Amino acid sequence: MRQFTIPLEPKPQSRPRFNGITKRAYELPAMTEYKKQVGYFAKAHFKREPLENIIGIEMAFYRSAPKSLLNVKKTRLQIEEESLRVNTKPDLDNYAKAILDALNGIVFKDDNQVAYLKLEKRYSLNPRIELKILSEHEI
Repeated sequence: MRQFTIPLEPKPQSRPRFNGITKRAYELPAMTEYKKQVGYFAKAHFKREPLENIIGIEMAFYRSAPKSLLNVKKTRLQIEEESLRVNTKPDLDNYAKAILDALNGIVFKDDNQVAYLKLEKRYSLNPRIELKILSEHEI
């Protein structure tokens, strides 16, 4: 098992945009930049050839809490303990899709190798993404 943290605010995969003239799909520049940043952190922690076997990934997304939640004492304590789960948009699978796309060619050859995926999103005062890469035998 390999694990590492990406110290960035989680962002969901954006919807594709279409050029009105050429009808070609493209990605927003901010999303492209986010994926590059995720890739830089992954390369710093994963200094080998991309895996070629079946793998599993566990991802925990810790996002910033809205100020309205931080003003309630009970809720603020849960956020400080990172025990308050997020049940609002964006959807959890959109967060995962952005990370899987960013890890393509760095951690694994292609995200179709991922046979096990565990996801969660929580509020935190320290936004980040925690990843665990599991071998086929660890799944």
